Amino acid sequence: MQPAGTVGRPRLCQSFEPGSLKEMRAKGLRSRMVQLIDGDDIDLKTGKITYKMPFDRPYDWAKAGDSRLFAAMVHSSGLGRDQNLCDGIGPWKPYIVPVKSQLDATGRLVDVE
Repeated sequence: MQPAGTVGRPRLCQSFEPGSLKEMRAKGLRSRMVQLIDGDDIDLKTGKITYKMPFDRPYDWAKAGDSRLFAAMVHSSGLGRDQNLCDGIGPWKPYIVPVKSQLDATGRLVDVE
């Protein structure tokens, strides 16, 4: 039985781990799969996403010795190994909306407005 108000609404299964999505798909889960994409922080001087453990790559990639970073997943070739793995991606917001700021000599943010 489904909770009231949820009949006919799509269900999404989200994970940072491609291995989890692959296993659930193999076990017959029919909901839509979303590969979540993370990063460690943002370099406010350059606006680039930084990657430090444990937010640099999916754990199952690290465990397998795969040196790719989460950044590989935002390119079509990055998810190409498992074409049927997911129905969509859920990137961390800075992948979509760049963040860049001005810092003073001490490294503090400068209010530009």
